[in-house]
Amino acid sequence: MVLFSCSSEDDNAKADSRLEFVKEGNFNDENSSLANRNLGISRQSELENTFADKESFLSYFDENPINFQQYILLIATDKIRNTSGYSIEILFESENETTLIFKMQNNSPEGSMVTLPLLIPYQVKKIPKTNKEIIFQ
Repeated sequence: MVLFSCSSEDDNAKADSRLEFVKEGNFNDENSSLANRNLGISRQSELENTFADKESFLSYFDENPINFQQYILLIATDKIRNTSGYSIEILFESENETTLIFKMQNNSPEGSMVTLPLLIPYQVKKIPKTNKEIIFQ
């Protein structure tokens, strides 16, 4: 028996290749309003206003500026965690004529966990500027 597939994995891989890693880490819980958020940021002022009280986060972008005429930043944050090893990942899901859809994958730690101060895992990726609506699932 021979099975053939007509999936569009090549299309997904091509679309996924536009998604470029920028930065990941953890915010402390001082500003819990950052938890469980998915953002598409298309202007420097929007980045600065959203993260005004996170100077160390913003300083990364001072040293590694984003050209917002060419890129949109995608930023995803997880819920507040009290142990180490958690992370979040932004993954391409699908695309049509009007939308780009991304999903968030929450990654749990493997092995032993260490209790830490409360942290909010985050990931930042960039995509080429688009007029399509960005949807997070």
